[in-house]
Amino acid sequence: MADDNLKDALAQMTKAFKQMTKELIEAAERQAKELIEAGDRQTEAAERQAKINQKILNRLEGREGNRMGRLAESIVANMSQWFMDKYFSIDVKEVFREVKIEFRSSNKKSDIDVLAISDRVIIVIEVKTTIVETNITEFTNKVVKNFSKVKFTDKRDIQIPNLKNKKVCGGIAFIGVDKGTTEDKIIATAEKNGLFVMKIMDKKSVELCNTKDNYKPKRHKIA
Repeated sequence: MADDNLKDALAQMTKAFKQMTKELIEAAERQAKELIEAGDRQTEAAERQAKINQKILNRLEGREGNRMGRLAESIVANMSQWFMDKYFSIDVKEVFREVKIEFRSSNKKSDIDVLAISDRVIIVIEVKTTIVETNITEFTNKVVKNFSKVKFTDKRDIQIPNLKNKKVCGGIAFIGVDKGTTEDKIIATAEKNGLFVMKIMDKKSVELCNTKDNYKPKRHKIA
């Protein structure tokens, strides 16, 4: 039932995006008609029409993906305090979404999807609508294990008191898995990297997916 609710919400979003592009598609069709009337070959007009329609579809897909990603991040952020307390007895004090960061060693810019702060632990969560194993290893190596190299560049001026006295742990959250993998493989890869696994069930529900009894995510020292 929870999965159905989330699917319904995503279906409504898709419908809204299609409605937004209706005028663009109609304009493209008018342009093709004008080309034919002007004497252009019909095949040339059809090819141009196909290219325009493909651009519209690509734009629609990109916007829909971004919208779904923001929805997933919002769900995880809203549920993270409850989740961390229930499963790991971590009392989260603050939660931030889409935190802008920069790595001191390379000056490369990135972001943390969800950042949760407790008195002793910092939790960083990577959120994906559709996840693959490489997402997990890249996130672990780039952010979780190298958190000491992270510089906050967010406009919200996020401050973490006593940073060097805290530890950092990571987790992944997702709606579904890529067709080239399985949920079991995703969980196994996450546990190998010391991460917790959160599955988004609907707009107000998430579940812990780690299979090991009394699983605890690895806590890394911040050098």
